[in-house]
Amino acid sequence: MRWTYGKVLSTLLLGLAALASPGCLVVHLAPLYDDRSIEWDDQLLGTWENEEDRVTLVVTKGEWRSYSIAWRDTFGEQRVTGHLTRIGQDRFMDLTPAVGVDHGPLLVVAHGSCWIELAGDTLTVAALDYDWLSSRPQRPLLPAHAFDERENLIITSSTAQLRRWLQRNVARQQLFSPPMTFVRTRG
Repeated sequence: MRWTYGKVLSTLLLGLAALASPGCLVVHLAPLYDDRSIEWDDQLLGTWENEEDRVTLVVTKGEWRSYSIAWRDTFGEQRVTGHLTRIGQDRFMDLTPAVGVDHGPLLVVAHGSCWIELAGDTLTVAALDYDWLSSRPQRPLLPAHAFDERENLIITSSTAQLRRWLQRNVARQQLFSPPMTFVRTRG
């Protein structure tokens, strides 16, 4: 099974089930950022398009050093809140359901994260690869984790543990699904 960033992002929204995805996500309970590592980059603001997958990404300024991100595809529009962080030389976006929306008392907010690279008007995004991480030979590489009833991989480690694990493993190309490339259409 190959998951694109769009499928991961869409499934994270609205209680991680808004688009009725069959599961198979990599999420974490702790945020990927902390107060010292959170970053802001005005260059991420704007409208980004991936023509191949017919996806539009609208990134605006959110509350406190966050991004409000609208994901538009053939299924409609979904919103998330993003926080930019750096681990070593790599940048990541931590994604949660949109801040300020009450999803009910049984929702546990999970975080999704993706590696990002911004080069001028090109934004490249790659999510953690479920197939590789959930395979038996790779499981010893993972920090504390569990699988839910939908077989989603849930990393239960603290922020500090999660950041150390990513820093040690970010060079492993298999860690990420094939990247998705967006081109800025409006800034």
